[in-house]
Amino acid sequence: MVSRIQRVAVLGTGAPALGLAAHLANVGVPVLLLDAERTSTAKEALIRAIEARPSPFFHRSLARLVTPGTLPGDAEALRGCGLVVDATRGTRAGTWELLARLEPLLAPDALLAVDTSWLPLRDLVAGRAPDLHRRLLGMHFVSPLRRTRLVELVPGPGTEAGRLEEATAFARDVLGLTVVVARESPHLIAERVAAHAFVTCLQRMEAHGLAPGDVEGLTALLFSRERGVFQALEDWGAGAFMDAVDRCHAELPEERNGFQLPSPWRAGLPSPEARREADATLTRTLRPLLAEDDAAARLRKLVADEGRAGRFAWDVVSRILSHAARCVGPVARAPQDVDAALTRGFQWDLGPFGMWAALGVTEAAGRMRREGLPVPEAVERRLREDAAPGATPRAPVHRSERVPVLTSPGAEAWDLGDGVLGVGFKTKHNSIDADVVATLGRAVERAEADFRALVLANPGPDFSVGANLMLVTMWASRKRWEDIRALVAAFQAATQRLKYARVPVVAVPCGRTLGGGLELCLGATAVQAAAETQAGLVETEIGLVPGGGGTLNLLWRALQGIPEGVQVDALPYVAKVFQDIARARVSTSAVEAQHLGYFRLTDGVSVRPEHRLEEARARALGLAGAGYRPPVPRAFRLPGAPGIRALEDGLAEGRARGELTAHDALLGARLAAILCGGQGGAGHEVTEEEVLALEQEAFVSLCGEPRSLERMQSLLMHRRVLRN
Repeated sequence: MVSRIQRVAVLGTGAPALGLAAHLANVGVPVLLLDAERTSTAKEALIRAIEARPSPFFHRSLARLVTPGTLPGDAEALRGCGLVVDATRGTRAGTWELLARLEPLLAPDALLAVDTSWLPLRDLVAGRAPDLHRRLLGMHFVSPLRRTRLVELVPGPGTEAGRLEEATAFARDVLGLTVVVARESPHLIAERVAAHAFVTCLQRMEAHGLAPGDVEGLTALLFSRERGVFQALEDWGAGAFMDAVDRCHAELPEERNGFQLPSPWRAGLPSPEARREADATLTRTLRPLLAEDDAAARLRKLVADEGRAGRFAWDVVSRILSHAARCVGPVARAPQDVDAALTRGFQWDLGPFGMWAALGVTEAAGRMRREGLPVPEAVERRLREDAAPGATPRAPVHRSERVPVLTSPGAEAWDLGDGVLGVGFKTKHNSIDADVVATLGRAVERAEADFRALVLANPGPDFSVGANLMLVTMWASRKRWEDIRALVAAFQAATQRLKYARVPVVAVPCGRTLGGGLELCLGATAVQAAAETQAGLVETEIGLVPGGGGTLNLLWRALQGIPEGVQVDALPYVAKVFQDIARARVSTSAVEAQHLGYFRLTDGVSVRPEHRLEEARARALGLAGAGYRPPVPRAFRLPGAPGIRALEDGLAEGRARGELTAHDALLGARLAAILCGGQGGAGHEVTEEEVLALEQEAFVSLCGEPRSLERMQSLLMHRRVLRN
């Protein structure tokens, strides 16, 4: 069903307002961006958002959906908006006055929302018409919205249930956000629980006599391997953190101790140098835990440690769990809402109650009580019920069988129902090795024999980081050239097998989709990508060129719009593909990947990550039901020797300007030869097989270059891109 809200007005020109306006545009909703005084202010703010890095827009072209204006100059346009959001985040008096100006300008059925985590709605509706009471609510979009994808809805004292449901449906189904309905309380759920957790870390740091580096490492294991407490506070903003702490401390007397920030931290966060100060013994304790991918297992191992690491971890976690439990009822409706707020709003691997379940509900509660921490019995009882057998939520896509159709050490295939076979990887970071390549071939054969379509979807936040670099590096260092050649040939054959399968193949990229991961997508019939997909052919950063058909299929993708029999100069197309591969250009979103040509403009983009697999399945069935036939191979006349010389001239200019190293120029020359079809590419229509042979030869020969090996080793050993 199409939402009644077809256009949204956003008031404000600060970062929260711009983030909201950009997100609305990202999902195709026209936006009226209003400044309270001057249109020029809104225009300037929009330009800032377009030029920002990282940008809140999926692609700069989407900014065309945002119209800057002023209030009341654009009153007529305001009446065409089904939702009006005050995102100024002003004072109580300022917000009350702004709502008074808005009230007579609203459409009769428009929703009015205030983006706030602390202003009491009862004060904002005081003295207003009953009609406004029914349609006003709080909508706190947790910033930065593109990363958090979280909104906390707060019904006002008179908000109609139907209007709350309408706002929920719009935020969830159109904006693709995680929606948590909260009760009015200072800083609602996400900011309140996070502020308490971070203050607890700083308090216990002093109590345990730990250095900043120790605490950063320990809290990275507790919250997110990507960042510890100090990085999380830096991302949140010290000012915003202090504001949340001070307001909770002042307005929540029963929780005051938990928001008592140690005075030294009011001076600011520790420097990057200070964050590296750590106890060597403690660091050795943490190192093996960082390799644990399962967040629950990682937490259990950390808390079970009998040294300082385990004592600190339990000291922090137990206080977080106790406070989160006390939030259920007064602030959050259910434990699941608290977990959703923290895993989305602050990117924790586990929410507080996920941590509790990982440690054992009864065991953790008993230990907390023995140590004098309050544990509400109703919350503990509810957690035990949720952990009971059969309480696990259903997977996004139903697997019709309990055992895989195909399995191997690196990948497996499952029957997803309705004639769709799903294949996914089991390797670390979903990397691609010989076993994965072989299983892909078997999956295509099985899909052609017994299924209507094939979906390629991998578990975890990243689709694939590419080929198994450790294996390639090991073989290159041992000069096992024929093994490398066989691996490349098999990978090329696998991507081509996907491309020409007799059933449609839909790839489901998400997160990092790099190198070989993107090559698989280029070979697929269609793509259903998560909105936040970072895709690119990045092999030049490790001294190589794509080796799984990436050069061929990205170039053919660029040339496919040329009608059969039309003679065109292919060099501009080749140059564009050359630049993107040579510079290892990575998209910042699936939409940008479409504009770069990595995905088709007709490929799907899933705004709600949890729905992308089901949407990919539907896309695959749609293709199968529409009489799918595999494409017919094409050949193109490529630039050949003149094109190679033109691209090499550009490389020489880059060397002269000091922008490229000698090895960069060598990589560029090898890439140019592939994309131009070799020296004779201009004399005939170059086939796919010819381009693949050039790609294979370039990949193997570059593995024998000492500087390429140095680049590979640098990334493996130091996680650093080497420009040698």
